[in-house]
Amino acid sequence: MSPRANKLTKGVLMMVGTIIGAGVFALPAMFAYVGFWPGTFLFWGLAGTVTCVHLLLVDISLSFPMKQRLVGYAKDVLGRGGFVIASITYPLSSIGMILAYLILGGEFLDQILSFTGWSGHVLSWQLFFWAGGAIIVLLGLKFVAKIESLATILLIACMTMISFLAVGRIDLHLALTTHWNDLLIPFGVFLFSLSGMKIVSEVVDLTRPRRRDAMWAVGIGTGIAALLSWVFGVSLFLAGGTEIGQWGWLIPTFGFLAIVTSYVAVAQDLKATLHLDFHLDRFMSWVTALGVPLLLLFLTARDFLATINIVGSVFEATNGMLISLIAWFILQKKATTSWWWARAIPFITFLIFLTGFLHELFFRSTL
Repeated sequence: MSPRANKLTKGVLMMVGTIIGAGVFALPAMFAYVGFWPGTFLFWGLAGTVTCVHLLLVDISLSFPMKQRLVGYAKDVLGRGGFVIASITYPLSSIGMILAYLILGGEFLDQILSFTGWSGHVLSWQLFFWAGGAIIVLLGLKFVAKIESLATILLIACMTMISFLAVGRIDLHLALTTHWNDLLIPFGVFLFSLSGMKIVSEVVDLTRPRRRDAMWAVGIGTGIAALLSWVFGVSLFLAGGTEIGQWGWLIPTFGFLAIVTSYVAVAQDLKATLHLDFHLDRFMSWVTALGVPLLLLFLTARDFLATINIVGSVFEATNGMLISLIAWFILQKKATTSWWWARAIPFITFLIFLTGFLHELFFRSTL
């Protein structure tokens, strides 16, 4: 495989490994909440929206000669107001994601080890999971990419097998129940499960300066992750749960792989954001990126579903709006960019994210 093809493949795997994370385990419950057809409609509508935003972020990243992240882009394009908002929402979304990964990562590790006869407190395994990820992130982007590639291949294999086993237990009558009035309730969870904003800049850095390679890696990776997540969520929902008999060990194994790939990628991006946009030195960026989520693990109630819903509907939706605005201003200045890509897509994605954000603020329901 040529170096270029190798980077493209790594970029796709980085996208898939990061996107398929903690959020995928909430999908069966969300499809059960609103029904198959409303859930599928919202899921793929958001999948298309997120894919567009990921690709807009590729163009934004390549428009700046210096490596930056969303906070730096917002400061340069939107001014102080954009910088302040991004300085709050982007790091907090990353911290919230890492916290969700810690909560589930330790639980899955505990379940895996229980099959071997090991026992221990879940918090102990959460701390062990945190420490392993902290070491990987300390070693840098190239090492993260290697871990992502291997773990993502195993992740896809486990996810495919679980979905295949669940298909044999499907009850199609479950697909007849619909709750269109609750259509937007899963918005935050679906957005959390589909978002790969944190890894896009890393993929661009990996494939730089080839825009075509970055666009293909990000687009294909987002699409594959969305398809695998939808099949997983729908098949387990229609199968009535996650019980798959003697293959039950697959669920925690898949869960651990899904969490670890996302954990190291998001933590790596947060470390890079603190270093590139907030100008902390590398060591302090690493300490802050890994230390704050660890502290929150002890201070919060460790409510997984509530955490990912807030992160998705508030922080990730706001980040999506910021990316749409930045793209609106940047792409109009490029003579080679079509009207549709420079104006229509940013406008549409902004409105979709705004709708979900406002729904969470004013019509929030307890999941």
